[in-house]
Amino acid sequence: QAAFAHAEAELGPMEVLAQNPMDMMYGMQGSQEQEVRDAASHIEKVLEMVLERVADLKSLTAQDVEDIKLELEDSRRYFVKFEPEQKASVTLIEAFLAHFSGNQQEALSLIAKALKAAPDNENISDSAIVLGLLYEDYELVRPILAKRCPVVEQEEEEEELQDESEV
Repeated sequence: QAAFAHAEAELGPMEVLAQNPMDMMYGMQGSQEQEVRDAASHIEKVLEMVLERVADLKSLTAQDVEDIKLELEDSRRYFVKFEPEQKASVTLIEAFLAHFSGNQQEALSLIAKALKAAPDNENISDSAIVLGLLYEDYELVRPILAKRCPVVEQEEEEEELQDESEV
């Protein structure tokens, strides 16, 4: 009732009726947008922590994996409102969680999904290179390296052509 009285004082009686009653109960529409931003920011912090561990060649313990899964679950209710890049970050975290849990196929599947969603995100493409090379999935790695190093690709093609002409 207090929220209704406050809204009526701010908006006037007719505008209050047009408002979503759930918004009045839980604190107006702007707060949910802020919660989504906060959840996305938290995901980025978790991702930074995971990537730091990977860069330092440190693994995640089983407890670390469980803790991160719980943190992802806390943010999961906002997932549908995340931008595609933010969703890809969540998928990247999940790929590393699968890796550190010993699930190679799930890790590769998730990193490929993240890469498809955000192909220009360097955290994702770098991670795809790491996991692809680690698991010897060169088909995952090849297009990323070709995009980054087009000269190398061209030189390989020239060498192949030269080898064929010598035969």
